[in-house]
Amino acid sequence: MKKILCICLGNICRSPMAAGILKKVSEDFGIPMQVDSAGTAAYHNGEPAHRLSIKVALEFGVDISAHRAQPFKLEFFDQYDLLLCMDFDHVQSLREKARIEEDLKKIHLYRIDQTIIDDPYYKGESDYIVMYHRLMEDALYWVKFS
Repeated sequence: MKKILCICLGNICRSPMAAGILKKVSEDFGIPMQVDSAGTAAYHNGEPAHRLSIKVALEFGVDISAHRAQPFKLEFFDQYDLLLCMDFDHVQSLREKARIEEDLKKIHLYRIDQTIIDDPYYKGESDYIVMYHRLMEDALYWVKFS
């Protein structure tokens, strides 16, 4: 079973929604996989996803209400096959933590066109809706990626 970890800064906006979308898409296509998320910083450790991430995801049929934020841990390199980052700062942060070449090979930008998923934290609901759609655009690619 493929194991994917989605990464953003505080683990309450982008990466929980990305993980929720990947779980839903994998279930919809009958592709078993384990998906979770973490943050490069522990700003919100133990907190639920941002209220607008929860609200918008639920409007599209993705329930992330059980999510609790966690910081990235080195053992995640061993536990996951892919580490999908929302922007270049997250990619760099994980590269700096990588212990071996195999760790580096697991780190990817979530967007396959190499653009970033903007952080909607200080923005409004419409920005969370845009984030949802941008995450959804590449979800099937990662679910089918081997």
